[in-house]
Amino acid sequence: METLFRNYEDAKPHLICGLETAPYARFGEDVPRIGCAADLEAAACLMQREKEGLRCRPVTPEEQKGWGIGTKQLIEAALDNMCSLFPPLLQPLDILMESRAKGSVRDMFHSLLQKQFPHAAESRLDQAAHYMSGRLARQIRETSEFAPMWVLSNEVWFNGAASIFYPDVLRSFAEKMGRNCYILPSSVNAVILLPEGWRETREKLYRMVESANRQMGDREKPLSDNVYYYDRKSGRISVF
Repeated sequence: METLFRNYEDAKPHLICGLETAPYARFGEDVPRIGCAADLEAAACLMQREKEGLRCRPVTPEEQKGWGIGTKQLIEAALDNMCSLFPPLLQPLDILMESRAKGSVRDMFHSLLQKQFPHAAESRLDQAAHYMSGRLARQIRETSEFAPMWVLSNEVWFNGAASIFYPDVLRSFAEKMGRNCYILPSSVNAVILLPEGWRETREKLYRMVESANRQMGDREKPLSDNVYYYDRKSGRISVF
């Protein structure tokens, strides 16, 4: 049963935000939200911890009205909570491929195999997932025309795409790379960062996002069909 908060001070520690775009809006029309950059919007949500893990629900208009809090203040408080509760996690894509971390490619393969072979021994499932993710990682390294790619999420892999709006995360990455970067939405839980200036083209980047969204299936809703561009001098995110 969902908890309805009558008092803002009681609700505030539970506030988080989730990114969405109009084509893939997942929180409903009435949820408090603001535009962050380009077509990306942050929706105010309340975090709930359950046996199955974390989930969130949108703040209702009735709750916001009762609290007497503006939308901008709600989102700012939600993003502050995200920064402290869910620190950013930035990893090279090839390392994440074979990591046992939640949300990794190896973890995804393990979950798929577990559903397909529910009676298989855990050690056999882990061995098969390790083989499959390792093989895919080698294929990507051998065929990729791009620079090494990085995956940005948070430590719990929950609404991790919002990490692009954590203070200094993109700026620090771009400065370290010495380049502006592209942001490729992988899901609502993660994005891929690609430093500019290799052999990328608009067509190739959009094809990658399209492929990722197509493979998402019913697992979770995609974030966007667009590729985004981060300019380290202006600090702005725009649609590429």
